[in-house]
Amino acid sequence: MSYLLIIFSIFLFSIKCFSQDTEKEKSLNKLQKVYNYLDSYYYDSVDYQAITSAAIISVLKELDPHSTYLSKEVLETAEESLKGVFSGVGIQYFIYKDTVFIISVTKGGPSENAGIRAGDRIIKVGEEIAFGNNINNDFISKMLKGNKDEEVKISIYRKSVDKLIDYTISRNHIKISSLDACYIARPNIAYIRINNFAKNTISEIENGLKEIKEKEDFNSIILDLRGNTGGYLSTAVDLASEFLDDNQLIVYTEGLNAKRNDYKASKNGFLKTGKLIVLIDEVTASASEIVAGAIQDWDRGLIIGRRTYGKGLVQRPFYLNDGSAVRLTTARYYTPSGRCIQKSFDNGSEEYFKDIGKRYAHGEFTNRDSIKMDDSLSYKTILNNRTVFGRGGIMPDIFIPYDTNQNNQLYKKLWSNNLFNKYYIYMVDGKDVYYTYSYNEMDSLLDKNTILQEFKDYAIKENIEIDNNLWDTAEKYIYRDLKSVILKNLFGTVAYYKISNEFQDEFLKSIEVIEKDDFSKFGIIYNK
Repeated sequence: MSYLLIIFSIFLFSIKCFSQDTEKEKSLNKLQKVYNYLDSYYYDSVDYQAITSAAIISVLKELDPHSTYLSKEVLETAEESLKGVFSGVGIQYFIYKDTVFIISVTKGGPSENAGIRAGDRIIKVGEEIAFGNNINNDFISKMLKGNKDEEVKISIYRKSVDKLIDYTISRNHIKISSLDACYIARPNIAYIRINNFAKNTISEIENGLKEIKEKEDFNSIILDLRGNTGGYLSTAVDLASEFLDDNQLIVYTEGLNAKRNDYKASKNGFLKTGKLIVLIDEVTASASEIVAGAIQDWDRGLIIGRRTYGKGLVQRPFYLNDGSAVRLTTARYYTPSGRCIQKSFDNGSEEYFKDIGKRYAHGEFTNRDSIKMDDSLSYKTILNNRTVFGRGGIMPDIFIPYDTNQNNQLYKKLWSNNLFNKYYIYMVDGKDVYYTYSYNEMDSLLDKNTILQEFKDYAIKENIEIDNNLWDTAEKYIYRDLKSVILKNLFGTVAYYKISNEFQDEFLKSIEVIEKDDFSKFGIIYNK
């Protein structure tokens, strides 16, 4: 009898597979007929490449929000940041009053080696005029990037020189760092912030920690994943492995056509013991959530901030013959406790991508009690049996509300008009002395009252209407961003976060928890 049941089951399965294959063939034949009709009967010429791309995009929209089609150009840009390198001249610039103003040059890069300086203006690239109303970032970027070792001629205006200076620069590989900052935030506390999970992220962190450890030791880490939308799964696994014990499960993936695959920690790591805090927010997603979820599930550290994005799907790129690609969702990922933190997309992609705005409108950014998690999707952490939740992101152990003063209309207007960067150029333009100051010297020069008044006067000069009540409400953030932007442009991103963090409640709470050793209040026990 059991033998007959097995045969019957195989028969039913075969029918099902045959039925699915038949339906797929019918659909493909249907699409091919449409192409044939277009070829034979349409009244005008047809751009088959364009309509095929549109068809692929439409197909993927019917699947899930994260299966996407990437054109060749978009794919190249997306892969640049993850591979951590591109070929160019090595400058950072800002378009100021229709002119390309060089903010900084890459140390040891082609432009610095040629003699180009911060404060120079680009007037021509090759034979192309690089100033005026028609220039934009895409235009300048395309002219400056190119193949390694290709030469490009750049004409520079420098205020101290009467005529244009011509440079012929050989393009070279320029590193794109995923490590925004790595520094000692307080005695024994290291701070790390990464902007994505790229090919070189782990080596960048290791080198950064090695550099600061040569000056001052640390036994605690604040890992800042706010605003980090993800990257390579393998890099997320490698980063989590740095904190977890050997053979501890970090994440597992599983899908209809992808059998379960477990990813576990290895023996080596830069902080297997010691206090650990991970900072998150509503933009923290994907690979970042894998790290935060693993740390939380193993009771390894505390998660501080606001509920994460909720992307628990894994994409894999499949390359097409014209250089474009389909980034297809192939599996779900699950945290060590078994959580899938993917938020619902039952109402379609359009509603899915409105979720963050709805959270804000519902009060979730400012009040933890506004966040309703489904008790049926609760899980327990592995070591200390704390309650955590699946579906809809990683919930922090310590909730930090968003300060709505940052939505102040005047503050937003200052940023939308790029006043902070414009003021920096206005301040340093033609004043080479600013490039001679040390960080501490420049920091001491930026007197709060003086710089705020000067910036206010500049904003009025730039036709920004100042409401003094709105100014007073946002003054803390205006001063923070003004000082941070100035020091970043002079000394790099580490300087930016050294200043900015001291105004941020998530960071200050992290310092407080570490210094007071408050981990046990939240069920995290460290061996003394």
